[in-house]
Amino acid sequence: MRFDPGCDVPDVESITVLANDEASEQEITERLFGMLELHPDALLTTWAGEGKDLAVLRRVASEYGLLLPSQLLDLSPYARQRLDLCRAVAGRAAFPHLPEYAGAVGIPCKPTPSKEIGQLVERGAWDKVRDQCLADVLTTSVICLRHLAAHGAIASHPHRSLLVLAEAAAKAMPASKFVPNAFAPWGRGQVACARLKGTVYRAA
Repeated sequence: MRFDPGCDVPDVESITVLANDEASEQEITERLFGMLELHPDALLTTWAGEGKDLAVLRRVASEYGLLLPSQLLDLSPYARQRLDLCRAVAGRAAFPHLPEYAGAVGIPCKPTPSKEIGQLVERGAWDKVRDQCLADVLTTSVICLRHLAAHGAIASHPHRSLLVLAEAAAKAMPASKFVPNAFAPWGRGQVACARLKGTVYRAA
C-alpha cells in the first residue's frame, strides 16, 4: 500500500499470495526480498512477525545465500524500518492473537481456525491456504491503516480505504471466498454506517 500526497485512500499496487504448490520456500522469499529492495523506504508491516516470520526469512536467507533487504538488517524488534502491529497494540500487555484482536474490534478475520491450517497444508488444499493468507493480509492492513492514522502518519479516509482493499483483493484472487463473503460486505457496511446519523442498530 502507498499513500500519495493529497490522497486519503491508499494506492494498492498489487496483492500477491504464493503457496508451496507454485513456488518453493526459496522462490517465495526471493520474490519478497526483491519487492522490498525495489522499495527500500517501505515500512515492512507484520502481525507478530518479530517473533515468527522474520526469523524464518533470515534462516532462509542464510540457508540459500540470499542478501537480506534493508528492512531486515536491524535485529531490534523496534527497528524503524518495520512495524510489528501485535507489539504495537499490546504495549507491555500479553501479545494477542490476530483473531482475538480482530474479533474485539470487529474486523473480519481468518476463514479457517488457525489450528487447522497445518492440516490444509498437509492435504495440499492450497486454495484454502491462499485464502487464509489473503485474509491475514487484509485484516492486518486494516489494523495498519487505523494505527498509522491514529499516530498521524497518514491522512486516511477509514471507510473508503476498505473498499480499495476489497477491490484489489478481489482482482488479485477472484477465487477467494473470504473477500466476497466476508471482507467486501463488511467494508460496504462500514461505508454505509459512516453516512448515517444517530445510533445504528444491528441484527444479532
